Formats: sequence, C-alpha cells, structure tokens
Amino acid sequence: MTSRTKRYPVRLLVALAGLAGSFLAVGGAQAAPVAAPAPVPSLDLNRYLGTWNQLAAIPQYFNLV
Repeated sequence: MTSRTKRYPVRLLVALAGLAGSFLAVGGAQAAPVAAPAPVPSLDLNRYLGTWNQLAAIPQYFNLV
C-alpha cells in the first residue's frame, strides 16, 4: 500500500466532517420572524382603468390554441 492510498481515507473523512459541520451550522441558524403583510388602506380604482398592453410573453401550449 502506498502512502497516497493511505492518505485518501483520511482526506475523505476530513472533507465529510467539514461538510457535516457546515450543514449543522446552516441548519442551526434561526430565521427572524417575518411580519404578516398589511392590507392596503385604500385603493384608487380609477388609476388602474384604461388599456393595458402586454409587453412580452413566453408561448405556452395552452395559449397557442
């Protein structure tokens, strides 16, 4: 057995330990609570009246009929 084949399992174990440690560090982080979105106090419908034009589209099979 050469010295290269002897070091391979050690390098693999070190790499796997580092990977497991990074997963634990990321998984252990707590996300900050996010507040629920607030409703709009008022809506001006006249602002949205008029002609709306489509600028771009991705063709889909159900739109081609």
